[in-house]
Amino acid sequence: MDKFEPRWKSYVLLGLAIASTLALFFMKPIPQPQDYHHFADDRTLGGIPNALNVLSNLFFLLAGGLGLQSCLGARTLSNRAAWTITFIGITLVGLGSAYYHWSPNDQSLVWDRLPMTIAFMAFLSALLGEFLGSRITRVLLLPLILAGISSVIIWHVADDLRMYAWVVFMPLILIIALLGLYRSPLRQPLFLMLLFYIGAKLAEEFDGNLFSMFGMIVSGHSLKHVLAAGACFWMVVMVRKMLPPPSLHA
Repeated sequence: MDKFEPRWKSYVLLGLAIASTLALFFMKPIPQPQDYHHFADDRTLGGIPNALNVLSNLFFLLAGGLGLQSCLGARTLSNRAAWTITFIGITLVGLGSAYYHWSPNDQSLVWDRLPMTIAFMAFLSALLGEFLGSRITRVLLLPLILAGISSVIIWHVADDLRMYAWVVFMPLILIIALLGLYRSPLRQPLFLMLLFYIGAKLAEEFDGNLFSMFGMIVSGHSLKHVLAAGACFWMVVMVRKMLPPPSLHA
């Protein structure tokens, strides 16, 4: 963050985070709807149940692997720990989501959501560090990850999705605020990442409609995985934009 950035901008971000947290206390508990596990495309291909919903998670493995390669291969990278955990989380999302879609139920859904919250919270921590200074990443990384893990535990034990919803949507609110408040070389890939993520949520919402529209070839949920992984590829672009150019001398 530029040292001359007005302090009020960081207060806006803090206010949004606090307001979204307080809103949890005014919401009624949100139980897990059981029709969540029913997807439009349940075809078995090559012995793989729900095949395209399972196999489309390969894109997360690819995005996570490229991100880890960028993080671990760089000599200098600000907020390296947070970025590395982000891409570890994305890689585990690929495995956890594939496991869930092989046999969709509340028990397997835990292993889909757990790495997802780790990736969300590590990414938010890394991003705040890039815009506001690395000190904030060092302070927030562990508490945010613990909050993400806790949200899944609370949902699984108490059947209450309120905190999980906060973990999923609060970062989106702060990302939109960062785009509006700050100038940074990361703004373009961050904006594109946001567009891909919004597209993924829309594809998820219209799972069956898209399955019908595309002639029962690919469903909205499979497209959701591809678009969400696309958002993760833009995270890789962000990391690579922060790396120094390669030396001309080996």
